[in-house]
Parts: sequence; C-alpha cells; structure tokens
Amino acid sequence: MPDEISTEKNKNKFEFNRKTANANLERILKSKDNKYEALKSGKVSIRDFSYAYANNNPVLKSINLEINHGDKIGVIGRTGAGKSSLISALYRIRPPLSGIVEIDGQIDRSLFELRINLSIIPQEPIIFADSVRVNLDPFDSYSEDELWNILESIGLKNKFKEDGLEHELDEGGKTLSVGEKQLVCLGRAMLKKSKILFIDEATANVDLETDAFIQTQIRKLFKNATVITIAHRLKTIVDSDKIAILEKGKLVEFESPKQLIKVSQLRCKSYNSNNRQRHQSTKTYHTF
Repeated sequence: MPDEISTEKNKNKFEFNRKTANANLERILKSKDNKYEALKSGKVSIRDFSYAYANNNPVLKSINLEINHGDKIGVIGRTGAGKSSLISALYRIRPPLSGIVEIDGQIDRSLFELRINLSIIPQEPIIFADSVRVNLDPFDSYSEDELWNILESIGLKNKFKEDGLEHELDEGGKTLSVGEKQLVCLGRAMLKKSKILFIDEATANVDLETDAFIQTQIRKLFKNATVITIAHRLKTIVDSDKIAILEKGKLVEFESPKQLIKVSQLRCKSYNSNNRQRHQSTKTYHTF
C-alpha cells in the first residue's frame, strides 16, 4: 500500500496523508530531468505471466499475449476477470508471480523509464488543484503553442480562452463535467506522444457524444501507437485489430472481431443443432 495512505487496524478505513503525498510528489518532480531512452516501438510480449496483489491470490494466470507495434487491442471480460489488473501488471505496480513482460524488446527497464514511456487515460480522471497548464504538462516540458494546440484538438480551447493556461482548476475538477475531465487526461496523453497508450474504461461514465469524440481523436492521433483499451461499451472496440477475452484471470480468446463473430456463430449453430437432436430424441421416446 502506498505510504501516503494509512489504514486503521481492523477497520476498512483509509486516510489520506497529504504531507507524505506532497513529499512523494516532490520526489517525482525531481526525477523530471532524468535521462531516459524513448521506446522505438510499442511491441508488447507477455509470456507465461501470472500476477497477484498483496494476498498472493492470482488475478492473472499464465497469460500469453503478443501485441505488435501499432496494434489496437480491446480487452473485455466480466467484473473481476482481470482487465484492469493487466494494466497494473504492465505498469509494474507489483512484481509478477511468474513470467515476463517484454516491451520494445526489453524486460529490464528501470521503473522510471518504463512508466514515462507509457500513457494512460484512466477510468477515474485525475485533475490537480492547479492551473490548466500544470494539469496538461506537470513537468513543464512543452511550449505554450503546443498546449493551445492540444486544447484545440480536445475541444476545450474556447472554455479556457478567457483566463488562458493559468485558469485554476479545483482538486478533482469540480468545475468540469466528467467528459471534460477525460478530455484533459486525453490531452496529457496526446502531448507525450507515447508509443503505448492504455485506456481503462475511460468513457464508461461519459455521454455518447463525448465518447464518440474521444474515440475519433484517439483513432486519429494515436494511429501509429499501440492502444490497449479496457472496454465498457463493445462499440469502442469493434474496430480493434484483436480482442482479448479474460475470464477469471485467464485469457480465453485473442482474435480479431471478425474471427470472434465467426467462432460465436459456429458455437450457436452447434448449440442449436444439439438442442434439435435432444428435442427429436425426446419426441421419439414418447412414441413408445
């Protein structure tokens, strides 16, 4: 558990430690000048990979996945199937129980180098109590023109035009709609131009119009990146190159949408055929 969060003994009560959180933030900000090697490709290889949280009960079991650079991958499954755990594992939140993850041909990148090369649009958007500038570019790495271009791309330029990039946002983005918060997160990811983008059910709580806009921008601006999408709506992944289906921590299917539909149709035909045969047998039995 992160040290900025403490819990009382025998109680399911969590308390946020702002002092420790600020110290951790300072540590992170000091690392902004660290040198790192950018990914050359977004190829991801996951081999015999099992993953667990503190209780060591596997939430991912013997996963094998080969994702080529530029692939658009959808991940679906019931609640608790291991969808978000897959992203947690790729960010190395905890060490694996077994197996390896190879990104761009390497398995031994430092945690800093790994995470700075990845981008994520999370299910719960993160908005800092600070300016629009800091929310888009916390490490002050981009020019003012680049920030305005991003705001225009995500449709928020007019919203902040009056106060400019110094417009102050409340913690959690209380003055923004859910869709606008997600657009700010999309803007952060767009600035980084990462070779790998994760989308963790990011449009689950937004209206259909904002959902469509976000999907359009992702397809347009991340067409050369590897995009792994945890899906809430099937509509968001129907044009994926492949869809991974997780069930109780296991990968049960990894095929193109067209192939999955074909397999589903064959199973339906087989099911219907078996039902007709059973029905015919029952009718034959009753004639005696």
